[in-house]
Amino acid sequence: MLYVHQLNHLTPKIAELESVYLVRELKQKHRYPLQAEKVAEEFSDLRISETDTQFLQEALALIGPTIELVNNILLQKDPLHEPINIQRTLQLLKELPPYVINQLEYLEDITVWQEPFLRNIASLLNTIPKLRTTEEKIRVNNQLKEIFQKILRNPEMHFNATDLIGEGSKAQIEGLHESMMKGFFFKVTLEEELKKVDFAIIQKRLPSERLAETETIERNIANIKRGLERAYQVNMCMVHCAVILYAYVKWMMNP
Repeated sequence: MLYVHQLNHLTPKIAELESVYLVRELKQKHRYPLQAEKVAEEFSDLRISETDTQFLQEALALIGPTIELVNNILLQKDPLHEPINIQRTLQLLKELPPYVINQLEYLEDITVWQEPFLRNIASLLNTIPKLRTTEEKIRVNNQLKEIFQKILRNPEMHFNATDLIGEGSKAQIEGLHESMMKGFFFKVTLEEELKKVDFAIIQKRLPSERLAETETIERNIANIKRGLERAYQVNMCMVHCAVILYAYVKWMMNP
């Protein structure tokens, strides 16, 4: 895609711009009437894999135990720790489950729906140039609207990620993981901060048991991040598929 690099980039205007080169590309690879297998290949990114779902399920399963580990560290009230950062971590983790659960439901929904769509979409597209009556046009238009609604979770040409894993959730978990690798839970001295001392040096003055606690949390957050990033990639694939479908429709309206 030339213009869509984030979920929130998709708009009707952007879909129109993207379709200009996509229609040209589709015409070079396909001929009318469209063949089902070749069209299905264009939507290969639509397929939800077992790994996609597995990574997200593992992320969800880790959130609760990780919250418990972080909360235990907060309750220690150890002067080595930075309580504000620990509280921020708790808040972020507690906000994640509804988004992850909704995302899993979306993946499961698309998983059930994707194969019938891939089998039938070429046939539906092939009918567009043959439409003559108003009733026929309305019927096919409604079918296409339902497909876009399913992919984008929205009747308009933009992806509804308000309750899924979007840019915000992805950026937050990536930022948290990066901070954890830099000793986010531990206080640094003024001298260390001014000299920008690397955490690899700072951790030498910290008790091994305290480091072990945060390393476990860091590993968990890394796996949560993996699941959320995979979910975000799936959502981006859905956006790309919607744009490709838009381009097909535009081509079939003037084959």
